[in-house]
Amino acid sequence: LAADLDCAGAAVTRTDGIAIDANEIENRGSVVLRSARIEGEIRLIASQIGGDIDCSGAVLAAAGQTALDMSRSAIKGAFFLRRDAQVNGALVLTGASIGTIHDEAACWPKQGDLLLNRCRYGAFIDGPVDAESRLDWLGRQAPERWGEDFWPQPYE
Repeated sequence: LAADLDCAGAAVTRTDGIAIDANEIENRGSVVLRSARIEGEIRLIASQIGGDIDCSGAVLAAAGQTALDMSRSAIKGAFFLRRDAQVNGALVLTGASIGTIHDEAACWPKQGDLLLNRCRYGAFIDGPVDAESRLDWLGRQAPERWGEDFWPQPYE
């Protein structure tokens, strides 16, 4: 795709499975989920995104399942998770590479619903950068829930 995958303001409901399946897409634009209400899983596994992934103000709902899976994706731009965004389900960033993360603590997934194993990012922008907040971010992982013993994560 040479343009954005634009779902801004969309309402998609698929409570029994995948609501948006965009695995392995090569998109030179952005993926825009701004202010969308998505019930069901969003899959962007192993995708190449030349722009941003914008979840600002989005409601991503897949309780007890995966809400947004960006495993092994390369996002050259930014990942936005702010402005009252809600993630009710797992946010999976396993092995993802992200230019920058723009987030707010109030928008983070709950304890046990964050997977960051091997996630790489350039910087946190417009979000909390103090040690206490980012340790809380890291602490939202629960490797044992996903059948793992430990996920080492570098931090400074």
